[in-house]
Amino acid sequence: LFFFISFPISLEWGGKTVSETVYWFQYERDLSLNSNVYDVATKLVQRHFPGEFGSERLVQKVVDIILRQTAKREGENKGLFAV
Repeated sequence: LFFFISFPISLEWGGKTVSETVYWFQYERDLSLNSNVYDVATKLVQRHFPGEFGSERLVQKVVDIILRQTAKREGENKGLFAV
């Protein structure tokens, strides 16, 4: 049994905006299969803004967005799938 959610995210840097869908996996029996917020954020930023100086701030913004989107909310299961 594992859970995943997907949600849209927009990245803005240097006057450029891109949209992406994040797929988030958690509660895997094999913990190495769970999503890592810093890995996901870094890969998204590097995919769209490779080698940009100062993009660490954007990575932190993306981390914050992912953490807000994936936080458990009382009584809310919208977009959460059990497989």
